[in-house]
Amino acid sequence: VALQIAESVRNAGRFDLLVEAIAGRAAAKTGNPEEAQRIFKLAEEKAAQLLQTGPQTADSAATTAVRTITPKQLAWFYCFANPTAAKALDWANKAYSAEPNTPSASALLAYALVMNKQMEWAKPLLQLAEQNQIADLVQARIKSAEGDKRSAVQSLKVAISKDPGSLAAELARDMLRELGSEYIPPIDPDVLLTFLAERLDKAVVPKFLSPDKV
Repeated sequence: VALQIAESVRNAGRFDLLVEAIAGRAAAKTGNPEEAQRIFKLAEEKAAQLLQTGPQTADSAATTAVRTITPKQLAWFYCFANPTAAKALDWANKAYSAEPNTPSASALLAYALVMNKQMEWAKPLLQLAEQNQIADLVQARIKSAEGDKRSAVQSLKVAISKDPGSLAAELARDMLRELGSEYIPPIDPDVLLTFLAERLDKAVVPKFLSPDKV
């Protein structure tokens, strides 16, 4: 589904780095690393081009402008979509220079630093990150490196709970498995859906109708 969505976005003449990141991760998870790297490479090239020229608008029927690309988006891309330590640190530094007082830029730089094994430099940045999801991941990696497995596991579970569907949460789950643990959501969606279906019958999940049939 992610690959199909990405293809639809491209066919519409648009570029979205988040969509491309998710598509690349989806290709990797389905056992096609070559396709994943192809998607990542094209996304990097397009993002770099847009960062230099700014968003372009087509002069034909496809007049949808692409989103503006920022150093912070590229830092996120190299931290969580296509993890590359050196590039993550480079773009995270640029993002932090542009937005030194924002929690998101501080957290990204801290995460890029721990990717590069610079734990002591990352610690002061956690105070600026306001314990967002990425800051929790940073804390987990630091605690894991220090041998405090219990604290690392706890931080990872907190990180996942803040946004279970994000790429950061996906990496947090991988880290949990490496530490011999797993994330169990407080509410099982399958159990909840079964319960609602039994009580509300078909009304709980109405049949989808396309706009032309409504």
